[in-house]
Amino acid sequence: MRKKNTLFLAVFTIWAVAGRICYSQTDKGHFMVGGSIGNLSFQNDYFGISFSPTVGYFVIDNLVTGLIPSFEYDSFKLPNGNKTKSTSLGVGPFVRYYFGEGKLKPLLNASFLYYKNTTKPGYSPVDPNDPVLEKDHIIKQSYKFIQAGGGVAYFLSKSIAVEGIVNYGHYMDYNILGSDKSNEVNISLGFQIFLGK
Repeated sequence: MRKKNTLFLAVFTIWAVAGRICYSQTDKGHFMVGGSIGNLSFQNDYFGISFSPTVGYFVIDNLVTGLIPSFEYDSFKLPNGNKTKSTSLGVGPFVRYYFGEGKLKPLLNASFLYYKNTTKPGYSPVDPNDPVLEKDHIIKQSYKFIQAGGGVAYFLSKSIAVEGIVNYGHYMDYNILGSDKSNEVNISLGFQIFLGK
């Protein structure tokens, strides 16, 4: 019985140490680069997608902070056959915390982004002198987006992980006519590459 317990303890210790060595990518001093795709939608007359690269640094074990440049595109077809197209470019900080030491790591995520948006309506304005419109009937506006949520990262190898995250977000839009606010739940899928010692 003592031999079995000793053998079990030895195997468990080796497994725990090996797991720590193989999946310690989230330790302080490591870097993380990658990206995610979200808001991907194909409907009858609508297409939307967002892509957000990430660059981060682990300031302490399991806690990474960094920057997210973001790109969003929407296009929908109007009854008149024309398309309204919208493009948004944004950037902002993010913070993320990973739990555990194995291949599967739950995570918490939060970010704040500032966007500039350009929309080309697929219709002629009722009033060509509308103050919202720029040259060629283009609408320009800015908005802030804050989100928080959670998900899971699965490590395919020592340095590559795939992630799925569900976030709750809050939009604050600003244009010449004033401001507007809205909320959303979004799902993003992505990958990360972990670089370090």
